[in-house]
Amino acid sequence: GEPPRIAHARVGKQVAIIAGLAEGKGVRTDERGLPPLEEPSPFEVNQLAIILIVALMVSILVNIILAVM
Repeated sequence: GEPPRIAHARVGKQVAIIAGLAEGKGVRTDERGLPPLEEPSPFEVNQLAIILIVALMVSILVNIILAVM
């Protein structure tokens, strides 16, 4: 097969899931039997807000410059 490092990199999180199942832990699912959705981290939400605020500020500056000219 492959060297252990490459094989482990390709498997990723599945190793932890398989190890948890081997220890008798169940896989978390919602009422539909699907895995739960991962909530976005606060940084991801803040990053979007920052991008939107910067875009708003740029558009305001462009409008002011165009009004002055």
